[in-house]
Amino acid sequence: MPVLFSEPSDRASVFALLVGAGVALLPAALLSTTPAHAQGVGQTPEATSVAVPTKSDASASSTVGTPPAAAAELAVHVERLRTHVTTLANPFFEGRFPGTRGQRLAADYLEWNFRTIGLQPAFDAASAQVPAAGPVEEARPPRGENAGDAAGATTAPTPATSAPRVIVGELIDTSAHSGMPRVERGRTFRQTFLAPPTNVVAEQKASYRAGERTVSLEPGRDFNVLGLSGAGEVEAPLAFAGYAIASGNDGYASFPDESRSLEGKIAIILRFEPMNEAGSSRWAAQGWSFLAALEPKISAAVRRGARAVILVNPPGANDERVGRLEDVSSVTARQDAGVPVVMLSIDAADALVRAADPQGRSLLDLRRLADEKGELIDLPNATVALSTRVDRLRAPTDNVGAVLPGVGDLKDRYIVIGAHYDHLGFGQVGVRFPTDRGQLHPGADDNASGTSGMLLIARRLAEAYAALPPDQPRRSVLFIGFCAEESGLNGSRYYTRNPIAPADRHDLMINLDMIGYLGGELKDGERPGRPLEVGGVGTAQGLAEWLDPYFTSSGLKITPRQGGSGPSDHASFYAANIPVLFFFTGLHPNYHRPADVASLINFEGAAQVADLAFRVAFDAATRTEPFVFTSTNAAGAAQAPGAGPGMRGTRVRFGIAPGDYSGDEKGVLVGEVLPETPAARAGIRKDDLITRWNDTPVTSVEDWMPLLAAASPGDVVKVTVLRDKQPMVIDVKLEARATGPR
Repeated sequence: MPVLFSEPSDRASVFALLVGAGVALLPAALLSTTPAHAQGVGQTPEATSVAVPTKSDASASSTVGTPPAAAAELAVHVERLRTHVTTLANPFFEGRFPGTRGQRLAADYLEWNFRTIGLQPAFDAASAQVPAAGPVEEARPPRGENAGDAAGATTAPTPATSAPRVIVGELIDTSAHSGMPRVERGRTFRQTFLAPPTNVVAEQKASYRAGERTVSLEPGRDFNVLGLSGAGEVEAPLAFAGYAIASGNDGYASFPDESRSLEGKIAIILRFEPMNEAGSSRWAAQGWSFLAALEPKISAAVRRGARAVILVNPPGANDERVGRLEDVSSVTARQDAGVPVVMLSIDAADALVRAADPQGRSLLDLRRLADEKGELIDLPNATVALSTRVDRLRAPTDNVGAVLPGVGDLKDRYIVIGAHYDHLGFGQVGVRFPTDRGQLHPGADDNASGTSGMLLIARRLAEAYAALPPDQPRRSVLFIGFCAEESGLNGSRYYTRNPIAPADRHDLMINLDMIGYLGGELKDGERPGRPLEVGGVGTAQGLAEWLDPYFTSSGLKITPRQGGSGPSDHASFYAANIPVLFFFTGLHPNYHRPADVASLINFEGAAQVADLAFRVAFDAATRTEPFVFTSTNAAGAAQAPGAGPGMRGTRVRFGIAPGDYSGDEKGVLVGEVLPETPAARAGIRKDDLITRWNDTPVTSVEDWMPLLAAASPGDVVKVTVLRDKQPMVIDVKLEARATGPR
């Protein structure tokens, strides 16, 4: 990426550039990449008079209390939303990756807007203190990416030094900004938490000795330490473990049993899974099955005594990653393997195998053997020496929250309106194509659009509240920009574990994520008419019926979804038994790609979505009746952005929705037990922690999915769970997975 400007010495001075534009926008010179219609960014549209909402008890009436915005008013909302999206998706914000300068500037932008609206800080001052365990301040884009081995690996940036962190929410001098209210002392807009770990290679050496010859391997060319590597110095002989699959389809197994068959050896293992002569999977019609996941492979080798693991791409594989050498940032895990783990290039691995094998076979020869059957092959003619250490550091990052205070008997109850403002930076996590790694991902739709919609709603709700009679009861509204959503809903989960009020005082959470493609992808100046999806309509008693007149009067084509689960921030609230609504205009080819730019956003459509969400939020905040939470079948959830393993390649149904993909718990946390499923019939409960599957330890969702994929209908599995910290073994009889939509 070209350098657009020099690094400022102080982030506060950078933000001063933004606020100096009048609406917290970038100077025009920095907007050269925006479309022509957005060049007026930095100019505030003329204010319109505030329409006082008419109020009725919408809970008991088919009429909507707050009417849709008129055309003239909507035009103003469109321009304001365009301003926000174009700003947040500008290269100046560097893709808003957690722990980076761009993320902090985006947080500053949210806070400045909250201040100008007149909202109050949501958190006490202690919430903004930087956790002691987070010495990494800033991150730079890494090189290389594991863009989706089965079960998906998370990634992390490479750190760099920077100036000391400033908590703007507490330290900014509001008197310098005319018209901005001074915040209450001891309050802050920031809720600071630690982002997922950043991995840094502190030690990497590799060599092998064959006879009298010693070959030193070069980091970055011949090998790389992987992010899930443990620390250590190892010198040992080799054993080829094929695809390192403990239990595969059709009785395939790379190991004879669970014995310590790799004791004292370094295991060299292949990526992916057994393939045909064309280099494609034998077990999946497209791509790879869950049995190709990396973490279970490495865990299987370590459980059998491997002192270290060498990963190599199988030569001839029909996969664009086959020629790429992964690195510390592109193959990571929630916990390290406990032994050194490195990846060798195909050329370096082939030379090593030829030197170590008494028969002089090539790496391709061994791959073909592994394609037919699993077996361990000793390679005694070479000894490999490895020395590795990966430092795992966690950078502080922020949720940004503000409160519109309520009045009367409802003031201590909350409506939450949220959107995640982080994105992929330079492809640090979640890229869809390896070639995109290292490129700026602006994230205009994901999720500058939802964040902008939240800001628009915040302004409108503040105006609507001000127009109400002073004594009219109304709920407090919490507006919150979540961070680190892309790496596993980290910000929203942190909030629900550290809320500003007990969960039972949160009456409704409205989540806006990717609202910028109403009608679908723009092609030849037209959009095909894809509807707005609204998830969570079944998460409160009578919620769907209450919403129906809002949907009807909106003029939008809407597909309601019952479920409250799904990989976006509303799921964290649903897991806390809080009713949720999820506004989402669908995935598209530009999702998680550098092409997700502001010029492709349907601004009018996004403003219409935000208008609908505003109407729902306003009437929900002022109705007297609470929403009573109900659990829903996760199968009803809308298709949504984010991370988390799917079910491709599985033949059986178990019947749970995992409650946490972050790996904070060493196991699979049960977030929901679906009714009339094997898990429900066996007595699995919400909040159980699955730790073993038969005799195999389970430390993460990634561990569990290949085990589930290898099971057959009718199998009885001994599932070990921790319930109230006490272990229990539960027999679960698996059933065939439905082949059609459920």
